[in-house]
Amino acid sequence: MKKSMKMLVVMCMSLMLILTGFTSSSKADEETTNDQNITDENSQVEDTLSVNKEASLTLNALASTVEVGTSANYQLYFSLHGQGQVYNDVTLIVNLPEAIDQSDVLFNQDVAELSLRGVIPTYDPNAKTLTYAFGSLEGGFESSTIIKVATRNGASLNDVVLTSSAQAFDAESELANATAQATLLSQYNGSISHKFLGIMKDDLLKETSSLHPGEQGVYGLGVSVNRFDAGSLEPLASSQVEVTYEMPEGLSYVSDTSAVTPTIDGQRISWLIPIDGNANDEYYFVKNFNLVLQVADDVEYFTQLNTNAIANITYADSSTVKFETDATVMVVPDDSTDLPEYEQGSGYLSTFRGPIDSIGGMGMKDNENISTTDTALLGWGMYFTANTATSPNTGMNSYDVFMNPDQHLNISKFYSGDYYFRPSSTYGEGKLYPMEDEVNFSMSVRYVGESEWTRLVKRLEPSTFYTSEQLGIDPNKKVETLWMHAWARQDDGQNEEFVDTLQYTQNNWQKLPAGLTTTDMAMYTTVDEGYIGSVESTGGISYSGWNAKDTLSSGITSYVPEDLQATCQYDQISDAWQSGLTSKTAQIIKEPEGIARYVKANAYLKEENNGIVAAGDNTLTFDVVNDVASLYPMKGKFTDYALIDNDVQITDTSLAQGGSITVVDSNYKNQDKTLIKLEYAQDVLTMNHYMRMSVPVTIDENAGYKFDVEMFGYLNEDFEVASTTNSDGSITSKISDTEDFDHDGNTAEMEYSTHNTYMYRNAYEFIASALVGQDAFAQTGFVSTTNKNVNLALDVENVKGNPIKNLIAIDVLPTLNDTMVLNDEQRLSKFNVTLSGPVVLPKGYEDSFDVLYSTSSEPKVDGILDANVADHLQNLEQPNNITDAQWVSYDDVADKTQIQSFMIVQKEDSASIKESCLQFEVPLTANTLALTGTEELADRIAYNTFAVGVNDASVVESNEAAIIFEKAVVPPTEKPENPTVETPTQDDGPTTGDVSQSQILLLLLASASTVILFASRARRKQEN
Repeated sequence: MKKSMKMLVVMCMSLMLILTGFTSSSKADEETTNDQNITDENSQVEDTLSVNKEASLTLNALASTVEVGTSANYQLYFSLHGQGQVYNDVTLIVNLPEAIDQSDVLFNQDVAELSLRGVIPTYDPNAKTLTYAFGSLEGGFESSTIIKVATRNGASLNDVVLTSSAQAFDAESELANATAQATLLSQYNGSISHKFLGIMKDDLLKETSSLHPGEQGVYGLGVSVNRFDAGSLEPLASSQVEVTYEMPEGLSYVSDTSAVTPTIDGQRISWLIPIDGNANDEYYFVKNFNLVLQVADDVEYFTQLNTNAIANITYADSSTVKFETDATVMVVPDDSTDLPEYEQGSGYLSTFRGPIDSIGGMGMKDNENISTTDTALLGWGMYFTANTATSPNTGMNSYDVFMNPDQHLNISKFYSGDYYFRPSSTYGEGKLYPMEDEVNFSMSVRYVGESEWTRLVKRLEPSTFYTSEQLGIDPNKKVETLWMHAWARQDDGQNEEFVDTLQYTQNNWQKLPAGLTTTDMAMYTTVDEGYIGSVESTGGISYSGWNAKDTLSSGITSYVPEDLQATCQYDQISDAWQSGLTSKTAQIIKEPEGIARYVKANAYLKEENNGIVAAGDNTLTFDVVNDVASLYPMKGKFTDYALIDNDVQITDTSLAQGGSITVVDSNYKNQDKTLIKLEYAQDVLTMNHYMRMSVPVTIDENAGYKFDVEMFGYLNEDFEVASTTNSDGSITSKISDTEDFDHDGNTAEMEYSTHNTYMYRNAYEFIASALVGQDAFAQTGFVSTTNKNVNLALDVENVKGNPIKNLIAIDVLPTLNDTMVLNDEQRLSKFNVTLSGPVVLPKGYEDSFDVLYSTSSEPKVDGILDANVADHLQNLEQPNNITDAQWVSYDDVADKTQIQSFMIVQKEDSASIKESCLQFEVPLTANTLALTGTEELADRIAYNTFAVGVNDASVVESNEAAIIFEKAVVPPTEKPENPTVETPTQDDGPTTGDVSQSQILLLLLASASTVILFASRARRKQEN
């Protein structure tokens, strides 16, 4: 009695109470039209429904570790489910980190960016809080925003934890709370380079890789502290960097270019260099200088001199960090010679050539006496001619060439030479002319410890390279001498390819080519692994021929094997004529050690905001920097590789600037990443300079929550990266090439690597609303008979216009004893509602969704509705009493009246949808045959709800659309201008001829028969 009376009184207070529903919101109040006057509906909810408040509040740090210089980004998610009553006096308070001081940790975000449900928070800088005053809110939504707390690069904030928390309240109690933390990373970084550069010669630096006794060696020193883009701790501004240098015995200080007076204590040198005055835009500190040291005269050959450099740097947190490196260089014999110009005359000099580099290059007459390592390929060659046999007409009688490699060398390959006609330096202006006669040389070898010659090749093809294997050289023996013997082809075929004497024979008499000259017969040798010391190789010739007066002339040089010299009566060539055939040497050393090159790199998206990117056009940029602390340029060609998530799509590789980009693999190792190859246009990168490559890209609107841009690079020379205290973050690191991006098979080689992580996160707001009506999906309405087809509209509002890429919704139709979609709370429906036709999809999006149907009144939801929910949000728990059934198409359901639920699924291959509202039309039939319309209101009402998951947002359940069965009477013929309603004196329900509460309502509505009245317990769609 009391319950129905209370309801009657309230109903009399509002003409549109049932038409407009049982909950309200601030937005609904603002949008009330002239024919709606929403009043105190909450009291009816208390009388007719069980109250089930469900709120969700999540605060998620987008990155758990944040480099100083970037922002700690917190995504706030706030949702209220629609099945509860209206939420009154809702307040949300966000407590920002206590560390905010507006100096190192700052909150300077425009609060207008942080709106939720149309409410902009107020910020209290003293309390460090954001407060949202919502007033009354209806459920069925999730709203999100991103709060950004900035940090200053260089600040002393390492391991500082930034904690944010949030609490939501309504008028009665706390609804939910959440906490999130991000830890700051502020690294000590420093670079110290230290390497032997060369010697002082004529007051200038001459680059060398070794020292000789008595020389002055030059060492380079460089110290820097990188600002980097983020993650770097700055040095204490008032401090000094202490650089100390330890020398071994045999070295002494001469001078340096630091402009700071050093302190010298025995073999220790130290400098105090202030931070102030030694910084620039890229570096907190930088200092480069050279140090000149004297080598004592009595230092033993092949002594390795080790020096040590240390930089002690004090940082802003008062911690002092030591950065240390060693350098080494060897002292070697000075066997280099500079020979005079060739003597002029009727003949011209043969020359034995020695190495000038480590890759097979050869000089001419001088002995460069290079210093190299046991990995070198050394070239030795013969520029030979018969010095005194200068006749251009009469053929030679004999011609033999010898090469004697050092016993620590191994022949790798041999070049037979290119042959020319050049009798002397005066004939034909000393030019080289093509050799028209056939030239035939055989090759024999004598191994160390053997007396006999081993015959290898009868005829060496001119201008041909031979490997040691092709020549037949025994790899298990050391070569003492190579003998190349010239022979003439005989008419009878009895050629003398091999001989045991150097003396000319009748067969070759005057039959060898006159004027024979070659510039490049050569052997190429490797060095015994691990050998340290000198290597010396020689060459010699023996010949018999005719001079310009056709007088017999012969000659032999000192490096022809002695046993063969005894087989002929040839004249020894004078020392002057042999000056080009001096021995040639190289010093095999340990490579000077030390750090000479520092590299830093960056791979980044140009258009970003505190690590957050938006969909659309962007620019992907790659930088490689030769650090200011480097001592040498970097030499290319430069090649890098990059892995980019497929969410970052390269528009056109031909638009790359600064070099070329090639797509190597569009799905690298099935990781949904693209591997690209970067080839820079520059081939030299000097100290304190950078090279850059950029290319237009597009960020896919369906990009994932988080993605990386990674870069991997190679250098031809040794390099280092700045030393850091933590390998996390974007600061450049040095790693092994385990992926073998360059496909050279060497996974142990070192590469520099860097990466940046980006968040593709947007604030969003999705609202689920169920609306009912009869005509054209109006916000409310009625029909005149039972079992009449009526309409339900399911609205999914996209308030902030995010691209919708995934949408899954499940609706459970009203039935007796039904429950909510997401839990076991009863909806208290008093009659059944069935479909009168298939769900109608939004216009223009008919091909974007599939609709499936089920006979289950409580279908399985977990793993379905929350299939796309972000990991940091709460997944669903399956209701207890599921009656799961197969989902099928509408046409596959034999008895349509048995359908009790349906599911709407956005197709995987459909385009993203950016509509502000998607409305799904659901035609229904209400089955109320068992009702009279005179029951208590709670006994003649049915409720519909649906649950929806959009993108990776939380799943929310909509408001309840209420369907109320009413009985009405025929209205009077004329409607009173100002009708009045009296409160009945009894509450036992109407009797025959009496006026019931339903009749009162319908009289005011001018209805004429039994109706089914539809109302929404949540916000209504306005169609003004």
